[in-house]
Amino acid sequence: MDKIQGGYSILTYETLGIPTPFPVGNINCYLIKNEPITLIDCGVYTPKALESLTDQLRNFGLELGDVKQILITHAHPDHCGLASVVKKYSNAKVYLHEKEINKAMDRAEHLKRIELHLAYYGLPEDLRHEMHNYFKWQLDFVQPLKKFEVIEDGHIFTFDGAELQVILTPGHAIGHLCYFEKSDRLLFSGDLMLGSLLEPISIEPYRRERGLVDYIESLKKLSSLNISLILPGHGKPMSDIEAHLKRIANNHQQRKKQILDIIKGEGKITPFRIASRLWPKLNMFLGISEVLGYIDLLIMEGKVQEDQTESRLIVFHVKPFDTLNENIV
Repeated sequence: MDKIQGGYSILTYETLGIPTPFPVGNINCYLIKNEPITLIDCGVYTPKALESLTDQLRNFGLELGDVKQILITHAHPDHCGLASVVKKYSNAKVYLHEKEINKAMDRAEHLKRIELHLAYYGLPEDLRHEMHNYFKWQLDFVQPLKKFEVIEDGHIFTFDGAELQVILTPGHAIGHLCYFEKSDRLLFSGDLMLGSLLEPISIEPYRRERGLVDYIESLKKLSSLNISLILPGHGKPMSDIEAHLKRIANNHQQRKKQILDIIKGEGKITPFRIASRLWPKLNMFLGISEVLGYIDLLIMEGKVQEDQTESRLIVFHVKPFDTLNENIV
């Protein structure tokens, strides 16, 4: 049992490790034991995960029916897959940001958009077929969420002796939320520290969120909070926050330069080809997502621009020298 105690606040929480079928491994769900009993994220929709969640709650003298509310960080299967099931047992209120609603209600449509975007960004047909099967497999691990409460940045959840503030931190997901205990500067961070992902808005004209741009802004927001401890959705707690954020910033600069060098050497190139050069064995959804993030930064800096081929592929190339802004670093 962990207690975060400040002048006017004592937040008592437990970390629940719930198994997932994904390479990332277990998800950390957090049980807030102050009334109202609350889960921050709830695990993936599998019998094994439900059994694990139920058993761990019982270890603390609780049943699923005791859960009064579920605070979702974002609508990925390992974070919200069991929300409908827990709600069925307990009638708990489920909270998430409005920009996560479409994924929570109809993940199949969201994944369809990603598949089409991956095709535009150069993923070949055989790999698109593999990705389609992978996405179809993912659908087994989430129950559509039909009833929920929408929350916004700055909302305050009040507990017996404690408060949590909602902080909108897009990047990994368009409506990603963190939950902040201000008195002792504790942050439940979901998957924010994992980086950004491709988040399509529409198919025509291939609109998507600038995930890495938003992600960097979210990290800056964290720096202003003077956080003492980050409790992530995966992995161990982080206490040396500034050092961790500095490592992320340095890695971003190195990767951005690497991708710019590849674009310079190739002329016009698709994000798939860049990702294949960098990570030939990586899941191409993750690879293309990362490449697009750095391309967005390079576009903002005026170093790269986007084009479309006759076959409708989206390609990127270095801007002509005479169009560069000399003031861009």
